[in-house]
Amino acid sequence: AATPLFVAGILSRSRLKELALGALTHLRDSRETIEQGIDLRLELRNSLVTFAEHPRVFGYLCEAEMLADRIADQGRLGWISAYMAAHFWWAHDPDHAVGPSRRALAAAKASGDFALQIVANVRLGQAYLSLGNYPRARECFHRTIESLTGDLIHKRFGEALFPSVLARVWLVYVAAKCGGFA
Repeated sequence: AATPLFVAGILSRSRLKELALGALTHLRDSRETIEQGIDLRLELRNSLVTFAEHPRVFGYLCEAEMLADRIADQGRLGWISAYMAAHFWWAHDPDHAVGPSRRALAAAKASGDFALQIVANVRLGQAYLSLGNYPRARECFHRTIESLTGDLIHKRFGEALFPSVLARVWLVYVAAKCGGFA
């Protein structure tokens, strides 16, 4: 269980980020301030997920998406899509998780963002798994596992859990569902 001091620290950092967002509204509207606004919203997502503040997370993601669209920032749009996919998956809405997962994967491939590619593959696999599309889920998880060798197995890529572990856990689940126990 989280200690009160740990929880207070997360809440304090979240409050500071929200204050920083408010302060940005007083600055000249520039690409730099828009990028800072996007990044603050994504950092708030990380804090708020800890407390299952999913409606607030979704609101910040929608705001970040509008801002990233405004400046045509494909890299940030890719990450926002990956986070949207996670949101829909956690909300038990896998139908809505597929689209953002695919967008994140396309953005990752277009930009060569390896970390985003890993996260997007896991998210897409989770969506397919929840939809009962085991062959496509298996492909996503295999791709992730094959991409993560050597020291990459121990990287989080910004995630709370290791994608190398998640992909293996979900792949075992798919194998069990399909009767592939061997």
